[in-house]
Amino acid sequence: MQVFPDSAASVATKARVHRPTIQWMEAWDWASTEYNSGVQAKMMGLLLGATIYCLWQERNRRFHDQHFGTPQKMIEDITNLIRDKLGTLRERDEMPESLRSRWNIP
Repeated sequence: MQVFPDSAASVATKARVHRPTIQWMEAWDWASTEYNSGVQAKMMGLLLGATIYCLWQERNRRFHDQHFGTPQKMIEDITNLIRDKLGTLRERDEMPESLRSRWNIP
């Protein structure tokens, strides 16, 4: 399974994270060297964390409830998780206006 399937490209683009096509095993090594500090590192961490969380939720719904979500629903869930997390950060006032605007954070 790829870390950033094509259907999730819009979330990575919104997060301004370069998204290579790599396997899960390589993802963390790549992310820690490519984005090792600053706002981009935080965005990469949020993007990876939200993606993993949503994939696991989808897996559990399919396995336990036989409910199959759409790629668009997963993109919405990932986007909402990142927006919610960004909106609750203590450093929110230090975020660039462009970042707050892109994620609709007051």
